[in-house]
Amino acid sequence: MKVLIAIRHDAYDTYGGDVLHAEKVSRGLKDLGVKVTLTIDSQPNLEGVDILHVFNLDWIIDSSQQVKTGIDAGIPVVLTPIHHSFVELDAYEAQTEFGFNGIVSKIFPHHAQREILKNIYRSVIQMDTKKWAGTLKQLFVGINHEYLDTLEKATIILPNTELELKALEVDFGFIGNSEIVPAGVDPSFSKGDKSWFSKTYPEISKDLGEKFILSVGRIELRKNQLRLLHAARLADLPILLVGSFNPHHKSYANAIRHELELNPRAHHIEKIEHINLPSVYKAAGIHALVSFAETTGLVSLEGSLADCVIVSSSWGFGREYLGNQAIYIEPDDVESIKAGLLKAWESRPSKELKEKVLEKYTWENVCQKTLTVYEDLLKG
Repeated sequence: MKVLIAIRHDAYDTYGGDVLHAEKVSRGLKDLGVKVTLTIDSQPNLEGVDILHVFNLDWIIDSSQQVKTGIDAGIPVVLTPIHHSFVELDAYEAQTEFGFNGIVSKIFPHHAQREILKNIYRSVIQMDTKKWAGTLKQLFVGINHEYLDTLEKATIILPNTELELKALEVDFGFIGNSEIVPAGVDPSFSKGDKSWFSKTYPEISKDLGEKFILSVGRIELRKNQLRLLHAARLADLPILLVGSFNPHHKSYANAIRHELELNPRAHHIEKIEHINLPSVYKAAGIHALVSFAETTGLVSLEGSLADCVIVSSSWGFGREYLGNQAIYIEPDDVESIKAGLLKAWESRPSKELKEKVLEKYTWENVCQKTLTVYEDLLKG
């Protein structure tokens, strides 16, 4: 069996959880004996390919062309949407006050409108030529029509959760062929060495102390790190952000830097190799993900294996993984985040959550389920 996995064309300019997901599935399938290639092409060469697996519906300029290319070639097309609820995105972007995004959100209240405008900006002003054809199509056909058309063209949709599947119905009216295949985590996250962090970053480790709040992820508006930093300062708790700045959110990045300057107990490390992240989680003891929208929240699963108390947003789909074994906050309320952090500081990590993640949500399990879907498709 030969599989081509297709991701967005700028995957390695703005690396995120969607790319990590695709890479983990690619490697896991290879371990199961599948011949897998990964591409960022919008119109990939499918010669000799048995199945095309597309990741990230929301980056519709790429995913729509990738799905169409597969269907036109007459092969099964699997789509893992990694879709964020547009209802939640509208709610959060209505509050945006930073830079160009803030202006756009006030004038255009609906996510679909903003996506078209962003694509025009990136196509024309930033000269991203790979977006030109897709942007023109959205202007004449309509972006919501394009989302639904892409979902319905794909042979099967693999949402990560039932909540994500429901969001596809609410946002686009999709009720087609689907099967839930969750995201996963490496069991190695349970084997971190907390001393690695203190040895590698002695000054930061000294400032943070024996226990601190950790938040791993690209720094951007949706991830809501500014409110998290503010809440940690109000609670007088040490905090570390790990992640690169989103290059499209420069005003927000400046606000983050200013907040970091206000708090001597707050630190930022732009990049830590993935192999060393388990040791950072282990050193922290608490992980907070307070996003306005998440499909899974992979970092919460990683933190649970590293014996972190998990603080999670009540928005997004993370609750389907975490159940009652996390502390939930309202992402638009600094006082709610502060209360969640203080509660986490006095709490112990959930052994029940760790056991559930190891049993149900490893990448090995995810890849085995994915392979079963492929085999069923090829049987007809």
